[in-house]
Amino acid sequence: GVVPRAELMVVYGDSGSGKSFFVFDMLGAIARGVEWRDKKVAKGRAVYIAAEGAGGCRNRLQAYCEHHGVEPDELDIGIIPEAPNLMEKTDAKDLIAAIRAFGKVDIVVVDTFAQSFQGNENSGEDVSRALAHCKALHRATGALIVLISHTGKDASRGVRGWSGLRGAADAQIEVIRSGDERAAVIDKQKDGSGEGDQFGFKLNIVTIGE
Repeated sequence: GVVPRAELMVVYGDSGSGKSFFVFDMLGAIARGVEWRDKKVAKGRAVYIAAEGAGGCRNRLQAYCEHHGVEPDELDIGIIPEAPNLMEKTDAKDLIAAIRAFGKVDIVVVDTFAQSFQGNENSGEDVSRALAHCKALHRATGALIVLISHTGKDASRGVRGWSGLRGAADAQIEVIRSGDERAAVIDKQKDGSGEGDQFGFKLNIVTIGE
């Protein structure tokens, strides 16, 4: 009822809103096949493209494991520690090859879309080209592609960049923050009854590396 079996999903919010942590929490539940927010979860495999730095992603993974008392090898999540350029067909083909080598995958997370896209975010032509490569990635792997993105300068207008991105997405979640309080709001879901659902959360500090 939250993450669809579809082509494309967008999760967006301001810098520091906690969107990457929120997505990783969902991803951990999917990789383990455990209940998430009182919702049944179908177990699946994932690939996380850490375009903003693999170090932060590894720390997040380690903190998740510490918090939930699981071993890292229990999380079926592959990490790609480089930023592809989704504007380029060759990069898309390389991504497909790398993911196929990893095996069957249910979700591919791109964190963030801006770091994996060397074009003009406000250009329909540029974004459409990148989205076409995302859809090719979906067709080749069968995985849902999740793009993590930022809110625009005018938060009321939603995700940053070309307005057609919302139309292209099968589902969209906005992550908002007020002080220490945060919430993820489903503001679009093509096939499902979850539109408008909200999930409040806080970020806990987990000590790692001891």
